[in-house]
Amino acid sequence: MYYIKKNNKSFPLVILIFLLVAGLLSNGNITGASFVSGAAPAFKINGNTLVSYNGKQVSVTVPSKAKKIGKRAFAGKPVKKVIIKKGLKSIQPEAFKDCTRLRNIQIPVSVTKISASAFKGCKNVIINAPEGSYALKFAKKHKFNYKITGNKNNKVSAYNITGIECYWYTAGVFPCTAQKKTVTDSSKFDSIYTLLQSLNSGEKLTEDDIMVNGGQTLRVIIHFSGKEDLQAECNQSVYIENGEPYRVNSSITPKMFWEQVKEETIETEL
Repeated sequence: MYYIKKNNKSFPLVILIFLLVAGLLSNGNITGASFVSGAAPAFKINGNTLVSYNGKQVSVTVPSKAKKIGKRAFAGKPVKKVIIKKGLKSIQPEAFKDCTRLRNIQIPVSVTKISASAFKGCKNVIINAPEGSYALKFAKKHKFNYKITGNKNNKVSAYNITGIECYWYTAGVFPCTAQKKTVTDSSKFDSIYTLLQSLNSGEKLTEDDIMVNGGQTLRVIIHFSGKEDLQAECNQSVYIENGEPYRVNSSITPKMFWEQVKEETIETEL
């Protein structure tokens, strides 16, 4: 053990080195290192949900890791501009409640669900969204100011599709747990819709022919801008679209359709 003598007192060398390093750290004087006492991340994310924003910036970009903006995540915060990147899927209740300074929010086409109360108290917000998107439809329905982004003549989809949900489940089982795929890539909308229509042979069936037995069943919900959703459901023999029964086209099966929708599969209850 080495000792250093100071003011007629002896100190172990290792203790003096520790005190010296501690002093440098507390003053932030070590090159290449930054130490902030008590610092917390601006965004709190739990799984893929943005739970809260605790930063001081008035112009923020939602992290791409987030797929949902959670309930009251920004409520009451003094943000003025919010940019949401493509990939986020939903904005939950009161997410921006009472953000009275919020003037501008950019919402991509990937967002297919926005709670009616998401912007409660945001009297001056302008929603920036692409033509044909769910966000634009939301802004019009709830009478928010909006601005169409991108080329106004370049539709998201030839059919004005804003989102597609697909389910694969066993009919006649309760409670019913289904596999679910959500399509948010607008470049896939038209091809999937066309494929779905190919399941319908066009041959109408009587009520006696409508599926009544259990078995693997496909359900597809397509969201359109400016008109009602389309819901189709079919098993190996019957295709039902908005309540109208048809025979399934023999050239393609519901299982083939399900497998061609290349999206992440999650479990949900119907």
